[in-house]
Amino acid sequence: MRFCFGCERKIFVSALLLPAAFLLLLPLCACASADPSQPSGPGTPEYSTQKETALINYSNELPEVSITAEEDSYSVGVEEIKVTWINDSPYDAIYGEYYELYKNDDGAWTQVGSILEGPYMDIAYGVNSKTEQDKTYGIFEWFGLLDEGEYKIYADYYVSIDGDRRRFVVSDGFKII
Repeated sequence: MRFCFGCERKIFVSALLLPAAFLLLLPLCACASADPSQPSGPGTPEYSTQKETALINYSNELPEVSITAEEDSYSVGVEEIKVTWINDSPYDAIYGEYYELYKNDDGAWTQVGSILEGPYMDIAYGVNSKTEQDKTYGIFEWFGLLDEGEYKIYADYYVSIDGDRRRFVVSDGFKII
């Protein structure tokens, strides 16, 4: 049986280099700017229910990208809502699982609080230029039973424009009847 002299050293060095490489990548994961007029930096935006960082405060400066709910209205007890991401822009877009839900309370849009604690999964979906893609959002799972009323889903996405990664937000509404 042959034994590799130095294999232990290679494994030991690899075990040391992997955490060091991870630490070097951490600065690249900085949060995006909360100011929508500024280009987003690399990384994931910091999500919060505070007014200044809520998705409802962002405007979609790239109207060629939008979302459309499958139905205009749903029954009380709806568990999922399917939307279509439409990308008519010349850029490929990336979006994730995170979204915010708002309800119209006498003309004021208020954020619906999640019944679950914890982060959304960091899964990225791509919707290429000039394509459409369906995405199903688990409404009941995150927000429970919705009352009758008018709602909007807000979701963010990223595109690279002239080498800069930019964050935008889309929304669409529906009713619970």
